[in-house]
Amino acid sequence: MNTGLVVVSGQGKAKAAKQEMPSSAVIIRNRDKKRAPVPKFLLAFFIDIVAICVVAFSILMPGSSQNVALSALDTYAVGWYSYIGEPSLLMELKDAGCSLALGWPANFDSGQAKKYLDLAQSLGIKVIMSLVKPPSEEAVKKMVRALNRHPALLGWYIADEPEEFGPPPEFVYRIVSSTTPRLPAFIVHYDEKTFDEFRTQTDVLMLDHYPGYGLSDAESEIVFNWTVRASYDRWVAGIKWAKLNQKKFIAVALGYGATESGSHISGARDLSKAEYRYHVLSAIAAGADGLLFWHTDPQADSVYVTNSRIQSIINGLIAIVNAIGPEIQTTSTRLDRGINDPRVSVSVTPAQLVFRYGKSNLRRAILAVNIADHTKNNSGTALPGVRFTLEGLGSRSVSVVGENRTLPISNSSFTDDFAPFEVHAYIISEEEEQHLRQNGDKFK
Repeated sequence: MNTGLVVVSGQGKAKAAKQEMPSSAVIIRNRDKKRAPVPKFLLAFFIDIVAICVVAFSILMPGSSQNVALSALDTYAVGWYSYIGEPSLLMELKDAGCSLALGWPANFDSGQAKKYLDLAQSLGIKVIMSLVKPPSEEAVKKMVRALNRHPALLGWYIADEPEEFGPPPEFVYRIVSSTTPRLPAFIVHYDEKTFDEFRTQTDVLMLDHYPGYGLSDAESEIVFNWTVRASYDRWVAGIKWAKLNQKKFIAVALGYGATESGSHISGARDLSKAEYRYHVLSAIAAGADGLLFWHTDPQADSVYVTNSRIQSIINGLIAIVNAIGPEIQTTSTRLDRGINDPRVSVSVTPAQLVFRYGKSNLRRAILAVNIADHTKNNSGTALPGVRFTLEGLGSRSVSVVGENRTLPISNSSFTDDFAPFEVHAYIISEEEEQHLRQNGDKFK
C-alpha cells in the first residue's frame, strides 16, 4: 500500500510529505464609531472584544488551561499514535490497556473524526486529535467547531516536530485557544532548543526520543548505548521546561523495532527488554504526566508496526504503568510530581537512583530507576541492598510489579537490589499482593 510517507533523517519520524501552508489572512472589521442603536453591531463588537481577551489571556497566562489538560483521565495517561482512518484500531489499544490515543494524521473530515471519537468514548479512551498541515483556516474552524465538545476529545495536536516540518499556521492556535470549551494544544518536539520558540502556542509539551535511530551497526550493537542512556536526561529536560512554564508534559517513546520481515529503521537491532524498561519507565519516574508510543507507519492495518517480541514488551510496560497509575496520577498537580519525595527515605543518593512516589486510598506505589553513572559509559553501576523507608507501612510485604516476587517489610523499610540501569515498580498493599500474583502474566 502506498501510504505517501517519507522517512526523514536525524531524529524525525516517518511522516506525511510536507505541504505548503497557506498564509493566514488578517481580517480587520470596519466599525462605525457613531452611537447608532444597532443591536447586531453591539453584539458583534462585544464578541470581538471577548475573543481578543480570551486569546490574550491564554498567551499571557500559560498555566490557565494546561494544568487541567489531563485531569479528565482517571489514571495515568498511556497510549499510542493511532491511524484515524481505521477506528477499529482503537480496539487494539483497549485490549492493550491504553487510556489515550493520538488520532493521526489529520484529514479534516469531521464526520470520520466523529466516528473515531464515538468509538473511543465507548471504549473509555481519550483522544488528542491532529490538526497538523491544515488546508485552510476555514477547515480548522469547521473541525474544531464540530468536535470541540465531544466527551472523548482531550485536546488538539497542532504541530509535529516543527524543527523539521515547520511551525503551525498562526490561525490554528488562535482558533483552538478561542473556542469554548478551551481545550489544550499539544506540540511534539525532537529538539529541546526549540521549546521557547513555540511557548505561547504550547499548552502541553511533548518530546520524542527514539534510541538507536540513525546509529551505525557497530554503535547499535552496544547494549545500553548512549542513545538509550540519554533517554532519562532528555525526559528531564522536557519536564523541567514544562514545570518552569506551568505546562503538562507527555513523553513520546519508541514503539517500533524490526518488522517480522526484518526491515528496520531505528538501528541495527531491537532494544532489549531491560533497555526498553529504562527508556520508557524513566520518563514516568522523572515526572512525565503521560506517555505515548510512536510506530513507523500510522496508516498500516495494525497499531503495532513492528514484531511480536516488541509488542509483548510494550504491552508489559503498559500493564506496569496501569498497575501504579492511580497512585502516580495523584501527584500530577504537585510541582515536584512526587519525584524523590522526602516522605520516602532511600539509602542511596538522587544521583544514583531516581524514584516517584504516590498514594491512593490504602495503596502506595514507588517507581525507581537506577541512573548511577549513566552519563559515563554503558556499564553503569549496580546498587545492591537499596533500602526504602516510609513511616506507617501497615502491610506485611511489598509487591514488585511484573516480577512475580514480594519483599518483606521490617521497621517500615524494605530492601532491594538494582542491577545497572535496572527499574523496579513497587505496590504496597496487602490486597494488591494477591491480585498481582493472579494477573502476573500481563507483565511478561
